[in-house]
Amino acid sequence: MLSCYGITRDISVNGVFVLNQSSPPVGTLIELKIAVPNLSRTARGLHLAARGTVVRIERDGDYASRGFAAAVRFKPILGEEAGKPDLAQVAQLVETPN
Repeated sequence: MLSCYGITRDISVNGVFVLNQSSPPVGTLIELKIAVPNLSRTARGLHLAARGTVVRIERDGDYASRGFAAAVRFKPILGEEAGKPDLAQVAQLVETPN
């Protein structure tokens, strides 16, 4: 199995854009592990896992724009039921900057 590292540029409930220099081909099934760091002393870090499919590759531009977009489905965490995110529980773990 191929393994690589990247930086998450954008993330949503159904998708993610990963900055990296060597993207998998469109249509590739992927598994992502995303670490959201502890950004303050009052919040805990968060680890997310998702499976999905590469839907777009961007090869032009500088490092801040090269990478791939994937449609993903996050694995259940905390009190999720039937794959539906319990955003209230996630919000308790991640502190939003003012």
